[in-house]
Amino acid sequence: MGMKENTTGFASGASPKAISKKLAMLFGVLLICSTLLAECLILGFGYRMMKNLIDSSLNNEVVADAGQINKALNSIFYYLNGIADSTEKLHFEDNAEIIDYLAQSVGRYDLIPTGAYIGTNTDEFLDPSGWVPGEDYVVTEKKWYQQGIGYDNTWFYYYD
Repeated sequence: MGMKENTTGFASGASPKAISKKLAMLFGVLLICSTLLAECLILGFGYRMMKNLIDSSLNNEVVADAGQINKALNSIFYYLNGIADSTEKLHFEDNAEIIDYLAQSVGRYDLIPTGAYIGTNTDEFLDPSGWVPGEDYVVTEKKWYQQGIGYDNTWFYYYD
């Protein structure tokens, strides 16, 4: 053995720096890995929390909008009930008087801009909005009329 060992156990001329470089590299790699893992965990939890907040916010918005739509529809239904009831109870001399009476419903609500209209079993179409169907328009063959005839009450709402 050409080299003598000193009291530290290293051969004279050998340096303990080689081990500390390896340890420093190991600790550096571990530090980088643990930092990346921590960032991934934080991003994952943050993403999940943001997603849940967005979902609950959107659900709340949908519930609020659905409530407003339901309120508007109920208002329209009550109004149309009144129109239907009064149309049945009032005496009209002819179809022109009925159309004049229904004219108050035109434009009253955004959801039914054409207002209320009536189809009769004699194929008459009473529409206060001014729309006149063509000669080939047969009221009694329309889906809304056939569906409405099936109801046992005196009024029927159909949105087309």
